[in-house]
Amino acid sequence: MQALEIKISYISGVREEFRLEEDQYEDWVMLAALSGRFAFAMDDREEADFEEAAYGELVLCPPGMRLKRRVVEPLSFLFIEFASEQEWPSGKLAIRNLQRLESTYRYLRIACAQSEEGEGTAYIRHFVGDLLAVLSLEQASSADRARKTKQDPVMGRVLAFLERHALEYGWNLGQLSKELGIGASQLTRRFRQAYGQSPVEYLTSIRLQKARSLLVETDDTLEHIAEQCGYQNAFYFSRMFKSKCKINPSDYRKKHRF
Repeated sequence: MQALEIKISYISGVREEFRLEEDQYEDWVMLAALSGRFAFAMDDREEADFEEAAYGELVLCPPGMRLKRRVVEPLSFLFIEFASEQEWPSGKLAIRNLQRLESTYRYLRIACAQSEEGEGTAYIRHFVGDLLAVLSLEQASSADRARKTKQDPVMGRVLAFLERHALEYGWNLGQLSKELGIGASQLTRRFRQAYGQSPVEYLTSIRLQKARSLLVETDDTLEHIAEQCGYQNAFYFSRMFKSKCKINPSDYRKKHRF
């Protein structure tokens, strides 16, 4: 990955609006919600179509493009302007590994605070590069997943089903295998062969990713978070969370809250 030159780095407090609703930059711009949501458009037309971005999504705007933005709900955000000879994808890009993202944001906060005192720029460059590297890896992973889905379309249907219904409570793998007309053990074997993990492991990863986001972004009770993530109750959710994340949900919330 080529070296980056950080031109501007800024992390805001909670705001009701942007100071500037639009601007045009000489270099690449990264804009990301740390809490809340914003809408954006990258277009020189007056009536450009806006789309929303929230936590876990980065907006990359290429040099010379006009970036329009507005706050949808009270927002704190990361703003980085950086120069790079490398070409990056533009628009809204989601990062699937929210645990890694939370850690990087936490260190960026520290580095941005140090930069106000004349230090921390090297760390900012490192962690912005880290975000871009994660985006690149995940895009490559998505392309690989699409290839594997093409090789086994039935498992592609299973993957899509899990992503649609992972946060719902009350269904099981036996029901899904019956609908597809294949045995549960065969389904598990083929899914693992295609995607490197079992359907249950994949479902759990989706649920816990959502749980981590809710723990950091909301004040919801563990019972409510459990319900939103497809678990029957807070006790089972907490046990599963600690088993997989090696920390209980309450301690995770304290550790990762900005």
